[in-house]
Amino acid sequence: GVTLPKKVMAHGMIISGGKKMSKTIGNVVDPEELIEEYGAEALRYYFAREISPFEDGDIGKEKFQEAYNANLANGLGNLVARIMKMAEDNLDEAVLLERIDIPKEFVEMFDNLEIQKASDIVWREITKLDEYIQTTKPFSMMKENPEEAKKIISELVQRLYKISVLLTPFLPETAEKIQDAIRKNKKPEALFLRKS
Repeated sequence: GVTLPKKVMAHGMIISGGKKMSKTIGNVVDPEELIEEYGAEALRYYFAREISPFEDGDIGKEKFQEAYNANLANGLGNLVARIMKMAEDNLDEAVLLERIDIPKEFVEMFDNLEIQKASDIVWREITKLDEYIQTTKPFSMMKENPEEAKKIISELVQRLYKISVLLTPFLPETAEKIQDAIRKNKKPEALFLRKS
């Protein structure tokens, strides 16, 4: 009487430098070393965003560090720091957060095990939010039109909250840190330190 599975996932191999990992070649990447240096959240990010579950996925230390610096330290980390610094300096209290509706396509991608595509949705939102800051420049607007600047900063915080909710399946600890910073209206400690 045990029901057979309706879906079976066949995944690719994890390779390094385009080759099967081998002690002889010397291309073995130890996940525990990566976690020790970068944190578990960074490894979760890499597997969710940089490696397709259905194909062979390449993980090398240089490639990992590039993705970490570009997308976590410089991307998400800087975005959170910029927005929350503006909020802390210019808003008298925390932004009243609105209910977040999870996009249907995001849920469908998880149902279909398309984790990489789901994470791409989150990173597109991060890019759009960064571009919106560059376009609106609320930090420059503060002297001439403080009310409009505060309105934009509140919108930035609300959009950052949505990103944090979408990040939860990939980076649960980071998502919680972002949400905590939003609730306290404070810039958090650096989420991801740049590595060289």
